[in-house]
Amino acid sequence: MDAPATIVKGSTLVPVRFIAESLGADVKQAITITSYYNSRSVSANDLTAIKSYIGKFRSSNNILMDVTEAKDAVEIYKRLQSDSIKQSGKLLGIQIFGASEDVPAFNYLSKTATIFPDRSMSRFDLVLNGEPFLTDYFYSNFNNDSAQLKKEISPYAVFDEKTIKIDFEPQWKVVRLPLSKGEIEGYFKRFDEYTTKRNAQKSVPVVNFSSPTYGNIPGTPEDGEDF
Repeated sequence: MDAPATIVKGSTLVPVRFIAESLGADVKQAITITSYYNSRSVSANDLTAIKSYIGKFRSSNNILMDVTEAKDAVEIYKRLQSDSIKQSGKLLGIQIFGASEDVPAFNYLSKTATIFPDRSMSRFDLVLNGEPFLTDYFYSNFNNDSAQLKKEISPYAVFDEKTIKIDFEPQWKVVRLPLSKGEIEGYFKRFDEYTTKRNAQKSVPVVNFSSPTYGNIPGTPEDGEDF
């Protein structure tokens, strides 16, 4: 049963459908989905569109959180971690509205140690310092110490040097809509148009993009076109 949005201690609780339906979850079970945004980086129409989108969800206990004052991803993580203890039900997923400049992501360094097949060099003789990049991956569980997340995280530091203790196992989905101020409203309008068209006919032509990291992804629709 749908319910109106409710504001509790500065957080907006609204009905939810999003990740619950995509995962085939039993909507009778108490679930929580946390969504957050930066109020300085969304227009009034953007925020209305976000609330309207979430308001279409069938279940309940969805938290819409403003993280404007958060200095970095670790601060957001600590707040999510703390709030999750107070919430009843299972956390099913996290939605992020905004680019990483607006809602911070974690820093991750692709630093690895290489072992040659002929063992001509030990694994500590050649350490490749890759470029740092941003990731939302660490929002996928709340098992990590925020102090560890502040360090320079890399596979080498975790598995070889063992100077950092990180739990990499995800416990829920994390999705981000990386759009800037004024772009979110238009996106949801197009999303609604697409949904209406999809529901009106059996199929809608789609384009499949091959992953630059993993190549072709098994199970993609055969009628799509790969680039």
